[in-house]
Amino acid sequence: IIQYGEYLNRINTALTNATRKYFYYVYLYDENGALYKKIMNDVNSPVDSSELPKKEGYSIRFFTDKACINIFDSNTPINQNTTLYYKYVKLYTYKFLNEDDSVFLEKTVPYGTKIEIPSVAPTKASTAQYTYTFSNWSGYTNGMTATKNITFSPVFTSSVNQYTYKFIDNDKIIKEET
Repeated sequence: IIQYGEYLNRINTALTNATRKYFYYVYLYDENGALYKKIMNDVNSPVDSSELPKKEGYSIRFFTDKACINIFDSNTPINQNTTLYYKYVKLYTYKFLNEDDSVFLEKTVPYGTKIEIPSVAPTKASTAQYTYTFSNWSGYTNGMTATKNITFSPVFTSSVNQYTYKFIDNDKIIKEET
């Protein structure tokens, strides 16, 4: 005689082997510590958060602890039964502007996300008198995180253009000035 629990285990094993689709359970608890949902997650797939309730202006962040301190990367493949806690995190937008105040780069990210500067520097057109070189982003500090909506403007240094004038007479340089 097979006990009921053993019977269920055998059925689960047979079904799993028959379909060759393996899964792990992910237990999702809300920020108050209440079990929201138990999800059957495919092996080597990230957590599917599509069924969690959405909240305007917020993103969902996963944590490995009830105090919601240790962040869990939601792109991590699940390879074992896992307990996670989720919390709504306010979204903020940061912008890097061009010289003409048009948007060079814009991202909306959850609170506390490290602000990444653009990988390419903006440019400013030269004039007859000056050439401009990008220097830095006004208001940006290395390692800063998104804690509010913020905009950064480019700072350019200028250098005076130099020209060489040649006075030529019959293909002969009479005078040259810079």
